[in-house]
Amino acid sequence: MPDKKTSMNSAIFLQSDVNNPYSIYSQKLSSTPVFWDDKNKLWAIYSYSGCRRILTDPYAQIPALNNRNLNEYALLISGKFARLNNPPQHHAARHVAMALFEKLKQVSLPGILENLIQSAKRTNEIDWVNIVGKKLPLLALLKGFEFTNTDIEFMENKIQTAVKIMLPDKTTEQIDGINEIAEEIYKITEKNITRNNYLRNIIDITVSDNEDEILALCVSNLISLLIQSYDAGRGLLSNSLMQVLLHKDSAEIKLNDNNYFVMSVLETLRFDPPVHNTRRILANDIFINEQQLNKGETILIVLAAANRDPGQFSEPDKYDINRHNNSQHLTFGTGNHMCIASYFSMNMASEALSWLFHKNKKVRMLSQKIEYEPIVNARLPKELFISLS
Repeated sequence: MPDKKTSMNSAIFLQSDVNNPYSIYSQKLSSTPVFWDDKNKLWAIYSYSGCRRILTDPYAQIPALNNRNLNEYALLISGKFARLNNPPQHHAARHVAMALFEKLKQVSLPGILENLIQSAKRTNEIDWVNIVGKKLPLLALLKGFEFTNTDIEFMENKIQTAVKIMLPDKTTEQIDGINEIAEEIYKITEKNITRNNYLRNIIDITVSDNEDEILALCVSNLISLLIQSYDAGRGLLSNSLMQVLLHKDSAEIKLNDNNYFVMSVLETLRFDPPVHNTRRILANDIFINEQQLNKGETILIVLAAANRDPGQFSEPDKYDINRHNNSQHLTFGTGNHMCIASYFSMNMASEALSWLFHKNKKVRMLSQKIEYEPIVNARLPKELFISLS
């Protein structure tokens, strides 16, 4: 069993500082799958069974964000996120978030994608991350929820600031930026919900008759969907394209087999997911691998390590779209906090890749040296330059 007192190296690092985090995860899986990080005073869980155990345990709760100095509207936005709430508040927030998602209208992803590429393409080269990844998921949601063109433009311009609301600790500059835009983002979203009669429909299927409370839940969780689409959505789009190009010559791809792209996105979620870890706080003592984890301790759930656990996936370091159990990956979580946008994200990425390779005879990655954003919990390429012909 790992010894708290002697485990000195850290489980936390910036993704920008590490060329291959999977080599670190592999070492931990073989040596200390339940690891005490003395520097950061938390447990890091690397094994598939351990991560799944924490994700499904009712006593493993979402940590509270440090929201000091946020203004009224910023607190209204973040205070009701389903993703950030624990029971009993979580039930109502998730119920409303799922009801909202069911109202999302289908839009033409190929149409949005073609417009993005054509508006940005000066030559046959584009940066897939900044031209498509940061925009397609957000636009698909904004258009699907029927935001006006003026409001869409505002949201596009401010989303990079809005995502900072999810940070556990925020700088003074980040807090000032959030406070500056929070009221307008809240009111734009509120106006859109009431204008399209989403509120009335959702009230009809909820157990509460408090319209103000339900409206606040709707606004908060719609903004949450937009925020999460920006980082996780661009990560999935970028990583999925990168893995296809690294592991398959585009000339060999079966262009008429759309299932190929569905399978490749699914394997990317296991093999090279955008989200690498998440955290929980224990509300009670639990045991994992005969190791006691105590009430009040912080848990780092290393999802990307669990996805490459050889005890769960054969030849885990091999990219294999035909693997029989790729769908058992933990990237979207599991249990009460499993991502409600999982199918939307997968369908969006596979449809985008299918369109890209149908539209172009040749798609080529211009450089295999990828730099990543300097963040801890997600591995997001800064740029991904490709050539199209």
